[in-house]
Amino acid sequence: MLRVIALMCGVSLLLMSCGSPESRAWYDKLDQINSSPETLRNAVSGATLVTRDPNSFVQEHGTQVEFNAEDGTSYLWYPSNRSIVVGEWRTQSSSRGRTELCYRYGPSTFNPVTQRTGGSWNCSANHFQNTEFLEGNPFGLREGAVPFVIRDRGRYYAPHFTNWLGGDPAQVEYRIRPAFAERLERQIEVETQ
Repeated sequence: MLRVIALMCGVSLLLMSCGSPESRAWYDKLDQINSSPETLRNAVSGATLVTRDPNSFVQEHGTQVEFNAEDGTSYLWYPSNRSIVVGEWRTQSSSRGRTELCYRYGPSTFNPVTQRTGGSWNCSANHFQNTEFLEGNPFGLREGAVPFVIRDRGRYYAPHFTNWLGGDPAQVEYRIRPAFAERLERQIEVETQ
């Protein structure tokens, strides 16, 4: 019986009926963000998204950092790139009624994971579990230079980047504070001692 309860709670964690109040509040906020193209646009416009691949066993893109300017221009800091990839972003409803975040980069760009060149819109219904929403453009991506080359496709968080750039990881300004923020700050503090 204990195994059944543990399994049910494990499955329920995905649905957030188990877990901490902070986790439930985080997932409720993500559901609210995805409720319409307008709410998603409000959440990402003028924000920097730090996004990690969801599967830690299969590293695809690694950690990407992208500033979404209010005018619909995007500034992507991609692993191994020595310059910012400038593109466009928008939100929309899919034909199935799902809220999507879309990006389009220039025809001379190349996605090493999908093996496709840019030039077309790429849209997805993202649930943002692996995304941090930062206020503004804290890494200066709009200015066009990468702060440093992200050398691998690892899983990093905004406090890592802030620390590596000489800032205080505890001072990351979240637009939407993730449930794991305090735990992550303690982890980075231990890593840097």
